[in-house]
Amino acid sequence: MGAASNAASGDTNVVPRRTKEALYAVRCLTVREPYASEIIFGGKDVENRSKRTSYRGPLVIHASQPDGCIVGIVQLIDCIPNSKSKWAQPGFWHWILEKPVALLPPIPMGGALGIYSREIELPIRLAKLGGLTPLACFMHEHCRSATSRMRLRATVLMTV
Repeated sequence: MGAASNAASGDTNVVPRRTKEALYAVRCLTVREPYASEIIFGGKDVENRSKRTSYRGPLVIHASQPDGCIVGIVQLIDCIPNSKSKWAQPGFWHWILEKPVALLPPIPMGGALGIYSREIELPIRLAKLGGLTPLACFMHEHCRSATSRMRLRATVLMTV
C-alpha cells in the first residue's frame, strides 16, 4: 500500500476495518453500482452529475446497491463541464475525483440524494488517507460508551 494513489491508473489504498476508529463529520455521495466500485477500484476519475457543486474536499463514496454501504473516500477537486476523461459524458457536470482510498469490508449505511452530511465512525487510517479530521477518537475506554458518544455529539452540535 503506497502513501499516494492515482485514480487514473487504478491504484487504490485499501484500509481494513480491523483498526482503531474515530467519529467523523463527513460529506457523502451515493453512487450506483458498478460506478461506486469503479470510482474506488477502477480508476473512474469523473462522476457525471446534472448539477454542479461548489464543494471541494474529502467525499465518502456510498454504494447504493445491493444493500447500501460506504466503500471508500475520494477527493473532489473540481467541477467542470468539459473533462477529457474517458468517463466524462457530454451534457453533464464532471465532478473530478482523485486519490481513492478503499474500505474493506464496507460499512453498511443508508444513502441520500446529492452531497449530504453524516457523522460516522471510520478507521483512523482510512480517514487520514482520505483527508478527514476526527470529531472524537474511540481508542480510549471512556470514549467508547454510547452515553459518551451522545454527549460528544450534543457538544459538537452546540458548538458549531
